[in-house]
Amino acid sequence: MRRLCAGNPVTIEAAQALLSEQGIEASVLDDATARAHGGFPFVRAFAELWIARDEDLPRAAELVAEFLAGRRPAADKREPWKCPACGQTISGQFTECWNCVLDDPKDDPRRNPEAKCDECGYLLYRLPERRCPECGTEF
Repeated sequence: MRRLCAGNPVTIEAAQALLSEQGIEASVLDDATARAHGGFPFVRAFAELWIARDEDLPRAAELVAEFLAGRRPAADKREPWKCPACGQTISGQFTECWNCVLDDPKDDPRRNPEAKCDECGYLLYRLPERRCPECGTEF
């Protein structure tokens, strides 16, 4: 295990979650000390981010540096989408309509009028279950 960085517990936990999403095993240490703050030296008041495998360290350092600079990984960037229920244009960072609280249709094939079953091509729009009625495939 190698220490990557230290900082505010909330920021370090968010960085650890980002690394986990990217398949990099990381741990947050000294978190309880960081939250206590009282009576501990300033240096011990930070949470630390540790990377489990040495071979993941370069990629982890790159991702955390981008995260701390306020940039998101390219894979997380989504295009704006239009809510099929109310017509509002929603920024790509959101997966739910702010106006009518409908989920992005891309996230649920049952709400996407163009979604089809991968196996048989059956239209999945407005189905009551997450199973194709034509071939029985779960989606």
